[in-house]
Amino acid sequence: MPLRLYATTGRGESAPRFWQTRRLDRSKEQDRINLARLKSQRGIPWNVQKAVQIDEVLDHPLIDRLNEPNEFFDLQLLIHYIARSLDVIGAAYIEPVMNGLSQPAELWPLPSYLVYPLPGAGEEILRGYSYLGRIYKPDELVRWRYLSLRDPYLGQFSPTQAAFEYAGLHDDFISVQQAILEGGPRPDAVISTRDPMLSLGKDERKRLEMVFNRKFSGGRTGRVVVDGRLATDRPVVLATL
Repeated sequence: MPLRLYATTGRGESAPRFWQTRRLDRSKEQDRINLARLKSQRGIPWNVQKAVQIDEVLDHPLIDRLNEPNEFFDLQLLIHYIARSLDVIGAAYIEPVMNGLSQPAELWPLPSYLVYPLPGAGEEILRGYSYLGRIYKPDELVRWRYLSLRDPYLGQFSPTQAAFEYAGLHDDFISVQQAILEGGPRPDAVISTRDPMLSLGKDERKRLEMVFNRKFSGGRTGRVVVDGRLATDRPVVLATL
């Protein structure tokens, strides 16, 4: 899907005059498809929805910079960098180099894992960005990011990180379940005396444990523990998961 730049004209506004444009003609099938696709995008600005006229901009500094960001990148590599940085790191950073007309002359991607947002003081949320010892002001870098619920203003959270977190939890869950099935992490039953004033001696506890474990052993059954220190009004039984 090629990137396109559009200019909107609202009611009472003048059509764009400074750049070469092509008016989208509703009588042409491809233009109708482009208009329908454009207006169906989620989060599209209201001025696009309410525009009386929409023109495709054919010649603009932004188009030039996207097609030729710098001597090492083209548009395809730039899009791949942004997409892969978002997927793995959760953020992507571009440093625009401006010319004398306050227009971007070059676009330089920065390694996202080396760029750190700097929190501000007081009411200032973002003080800037740190990259290899250099401090950028907030408006000196273009940033894309996935939202982090832990830090919605400065943080990022990538799908890759989410996958690692889930894999770790899944491994922990499987290991606990396997240990439970093998009867290792806990007893299947705890036996205590019915009378809270009585307690079992050490020899009696060992004898009862031996009798119950020998009688019900087999397969992957757990163990029975007899504890004379417990004093309850009824035997305690913990069911196996």
